Amino acid sequence: MLTIIVERKKCIGCGSCELICPILFKISKKDGKCILLKGKKKNKYYILKNINNNFYSTLKDTSENCPINIIKVSKTKK
Repeated sequence: MLTIIVERKKCIGCGSCELICPILFKISKKDGKCILLKGKKKNKYYILKNINNNFYSTLKDTSENCPINIIKVSKTKK
C-alpha cells in the first residue's frame, strides 16, 4: 500500500500533479493550489493512505515532476 503526503501551503499551482494523476489531484478554482482528493488534513500536510501499489509508477512521476517537491509518496505496510 502507498501513502501520499502533500504540503499544500507551498504549492505554486503549476498543475503537473493534476495533469499526471487526475484521479488523485485537482487544482483548486478558489486558490489555484493542488488538492489531494480524499486527503485528510493533519497540521500543515494533507495525507492519503492505503492507495493501491498499482499507482506507484504514476505517483512517483507526479512527485518527481512537482517543481517544488511538495508531494511525497511512500510504501506502507497494510
